[in-house]
Amino acid sequence: MAPVDAPAPARRAEKVPQYFTSEGNMRVQFLGKDPESEHGQSPTLFATDRADRCTYIVQGWVVTDRQVLAEIGPVPDGEAVIEIPEESSAILPAA
Repeated sequence: MAPVDAPAPARRAEKVPQYFTSEGNMRVQFLGKDPESEHGQSPTLFATDRADRCTYIVQGWVVTDRQVLAEIGPVPDGEAVIEIPEESSAILPAA
């Protein structure tokens, strides 16, 4: 199993480092991945460089269970319901 990278330090949207920005295109910084996943597999967490708010990108398992999706309700276009293990939440910086 590949070693897990240490989480990046907490950040706030107003303190976005300059190296994140590139001609108006959003960039991401790898924060870490589920230690139980094999190399190249999900879930993986990234921080974005959005200046207007602090956001994260989560790569996980797409939920296809009809009962679960019925309980969640309508999912707007452009959104997806994903699942990540509890251990992955430890990678996110504290609020």
